[in-house]
Amino acid sequence: MERLKSDYIAKTGDAAFTQHPRLYHTTADFAAMKEEYESDFDPVFTSRMDEFIKEANNYIIGNMVTYTYQDKMRQYSCVSQPLGDRFRAWGYAYYMTGEQRYADAAFEQFKTAATFPDFNTSHIIDTGEAAHSLAIGYDWFYNAFTPEQRELALKVTREKCLEVLASGLCGRITSSSDGAIERRAFKLMSNYNAIVNAGVILAALATLEYDPDSSFRYIADSARSIEYTVQMFPPGGAWTEGPQYLSFALRYLVPWASNMEKNFGRSYNIMDGQGMEEIVDFLIACSGTNGTNNAGDGDCSQRLSYESYFYFSNRFNKPYASYIRWKDLQSGNSTPSFYDLAYYDFDAGNIDPAVLESVPKMQCIDGMELFSIRDSYNNSDFYFSAHFGTTTGYHQHWDCGTFVLDLFGERWAYDLGSDNYLLQNELGYKGYEIFRKRAESHNMLVINPTKYTSGVEIVLGEFAPIIDARSNKYSGFVYADMSDVYEDASKMTLGYYVDDNMNSVTMRNEFILDTARDCIWTMNTKGKVKIDGTTAYVSQGGKTIKLEVICSGSDIRWQDNGNPKPLPETVPSEKFANQNQNAEFKQLRLLFDAPVGENKLIIKISPAVKNMKPIEDVSFPQWRV
Repeated sequence: MERLKSDYIAKTGDAAFTQHPRLYHTTADFAAMKEEYESDFDPVFTSRMDEFIKEANNYIIGNMVTYTYQDKMRQYSCVSQPLGDRFRAWGYAYYMTGEQRYADAAFEQFKTAATFPDFNTSHIIDTGEAAHSLAIGYDWFYNAFTPEQRELALKVTREKCLEVLASGLCGRITSSSDGAIERRAFKLMSNYNAIVNAGVILAALATLEYDPDSSFRYIADSARSIEYTVQMFPPGGAWTEGPQYLSFALRYLVPWASNMEKNFGRSYNIMDGQGMEEIVDFLIACSGTNGTNNAGDGDCSQRLSYESYFYFSNRFNKPYASYIRWKDLQSGNSTPSFYDLAYYDFDAGNIDPAVLESVPKMQCIDGMELFSIRDSYNNSDFYFSAHFGTTTGYHQHWDCGTFVLDLFGERWAYDLGSDNYLLQNELGYKGYEIFRKRAESHNMLVINPTKYTSGVEIVLGEFAPIIDARSNKYSGFVYADMSDVYEDASKMTLGYYVDDNMNSVTMRNEFILDTARDCIWTMNTKGKVKIDGTTAYVSQGGKTIKLEVICSGSDIRWQDNGNPKPLPETVPSEKFANQNQNAEFKQLRLLFDAPVGENKLIIKISPAVKNMKPIEDVSFPQWRV
């Protein structure tokens, strides 16, 4: 703790621990932001700050956040998060305009929060988010509050939230909630860990002057606890929960690190750990022309960048990340968030677009075994991404080997995304009873699908490593060893070959069966499906692709499954009735009977034009670029 004290004083010059604000911005930072705002130098920054002021005014008119639940267990989106929305909006409005009414509104919210019985430790991430929110309110309005107002805000932030939350660092939070059982949240390799630790750090820093010794102890313990989050990152910066949950986790890991760096001058090696520098590269790899590769519990959004890019660009000297985010915001495709403004790069517009040439068009990310390839980072017509890797993980689906495809300004192969969590949390569904989690709902092969009426179609706890991945300006390929993933196959290799000047992709499965099995390969799309013998067509936006097939099996036939739905044998209709009916999607199926011994399934997806090369049977050892 003595080192923390000395580092804090050396960095801030605040030997009495009384400097406010200290979270995200200092007084000087706010003054510089106000100057940028009033000069209207950057329209994106200015317009977002205008929006914050509008939100602040609306929050004054509207009701304060009160104690309520969004369902039987959670307060995250109806209490904890709205608290932060208000304090951030009121805070920016106060520092941009100097109007006391925003501070008055913040105090009224503290008065209301003082009546809360708790901040819901039964779902501990609610408490972590509340601590984060209250810390901003206390710190940013410290100088605008009277001593009496500070005392009340301190009581709410410190006694009712921080000290209860920080007791979890010593294993003193117990609950029936799966995420909050004794010690678990602070020792869990998940986004839970990042959320609770961000709450501890920000609230301890915000209220530092109240009890420096205990604050520094909480901070020291949190620096050890958050190592459980950092362990989630393999060398390539991937996150097994997928890009959407990585972005969610970064809303807490980045504030944890950035506020440590701002107040202590360092993150104590947390941001120097394995994979940290590559996180932004993983997110870039997951971001396609027409949406993300939304593996696991993620939704396919038209997202080309994420709100943490400015931080990572500055922290690790990756100017291309700033440029990608700035360009995305300038285009209006993405809306700036609080975190964009907190780390805003005012020089991003001056970065030479040629910086994108330094970003590999093919990326192969270790750990998650994610592969992506595109023709360009400017006006791209082609993006393909697949992932292999782990078969088990928090928020993962049973989708090892699935892919997404963008071509000619359209997404042709979709991941359906997550379903309502209440299916499991309240209705008691097993994971395998949820169609969107199952392999049959993804763009992949399922062997003997009707066998898995009360289980998972792939082997859990296994790993599919990439064997080889290469590319040049015109083509690329990847293939992986899937032998441990499929129970019914003694050996399997799955690969994707991008060809035709990045206008097509060919999927190849080679597998060995000890027993003849029926098989199904599926692809989710939003286009209109047409079947003509052994060729299937998908049309949308005035464009058409075709799917050709070579298969060693028998009784090979395409099937239009309409809106994606499970096989009758795998998820009973009464169970599926409560689930997302996938009305915006269509599913194309290929069914066939695979014999004993060596099998192959080859499917080429390409534009339905005359000058495309026909499908070819080329074995993996012969793949070249």
